[in-house]
Amino acid sequence: HDAAERRLAARKGRAGIVGVNIGANKDSADRIGDYERGVTRFAPYASYLTVNISSPNTPGLRNMQARAQLGELLARVMAARASASAKPPVLLKIAP
Repeated sequence: HDAAERRLAARKGRAGIVGVNIGANKDSADRIGDYERGVTRFAPYASYLTVNISSPNTPGLRNMQARAQLGELLARVMAARASASAKPPVLLKIAP
């Protein structure tokens, strides 16, 4: 995250659209927390944020598309965005 944040900070103020794709760490015990931290950290640099819950390389990640988990994820992501200094639109990437 540190390297990505440095690169985004260096380009802040320049023209263009910047999308930030946020994912969970593969071995995380708190995946929703990973998304919250990503939103909090990268919202100030993003034109939009993508919450990615479709990675086939992350075991169990697609389970977050179930109604209960998805509801909690979106509620916590949107709460993190609401408390961030910038409030870019949030897109959700799901499996086909």
